[in-house]
Amino acid sequence: MNTVGITKPGQASKKYPSSSNDPQGQPVFLDSGSTISILPSALVDAIVADFPGAKYDSTQDLYEVDCSFASQAGTMDFSFGAKEIKVPFHQFIWQQQGQPCYLGAHKNDEFVLLGG
Repeated sequence: MNTVGITKPGQASKKYPSSSNDPQGQPVFLDSGSTISILPSALVDAIVADFPGAKYDSTQDLYEVDCSFASQAGTMDFSFGAKEIKVPFHQFIWQQQGQPCYLGAHKNDEFVLLGG
């Protein structure tokens, strides 16, 4: 994975600082069966900062966000060389009926996994 960024509705895309010193990018596991992505701590912190009001829920070990973000037209942007995958907010924000909404990102500095 070369870059991670965010595109908020009505705003230009923004790239987060790289969490890897590897010139080929951050090695990642791709897992379409996983709901949550596992990303480096610094990257999750940067993502959380772009969701005002996000707060850490220690029981879930995830960041709770306002559910209204899921209905916005923004995307989380993951690039792999010349390919970019834009994940809509409604797919990156984890929702279960009657429960709070959570960012689909968990901190881990040992390995990276992109869920789908």
